[in-house]
Amino acid sequence: MTTEFVVPDIVCIYNTIEDLLYMSESQPLISTSFGMDEDEDECKFIKFNFRLKHGSTEVLIYQDYGNFSYTDRNGENLESMEFNRTDFTSTSGSFHQAFKSVLSLDRQQANTAKIANTPVDRASFGLAEVN
Repeated sequence: MTTEFVVPDIVCIYNTIEDLLYMSESQPLISTSFGMDEDEDECKFIKFNFRLKHGSTEVLIYQDYGNFSYTDRNGENLESMEFNRTDFTSTSGSFHQAFKSVLSLDRQQANTAKIANTPVDRASFGLAEVN
């Protein structure tokens, strides 16, 4: 039994990403590219890049596994999660779980982005000044 990703798997990954992005507020483009790792000449991959509301995501698909990585607006790589072909089409499979984690992380970034450490003008709220 092979553990390699095949064309229908890759199409399913693309369609799943496209479907979930279609339901979001904006429909960003999914850029697709192909390449090789710098360290190993034989390890080819397919890469999907797309923006979410509060960051960007890169999905690398290698011969027998894949990897999601999420980068916030500041360019900091916050999380990287691997997935495999096991139960790939199942919503409880590793691909869907990794994608759900990325979407959850993006939603969390909305909450952290709104919390700012700014001084409050107490008088505008009808409060007395504090010494």
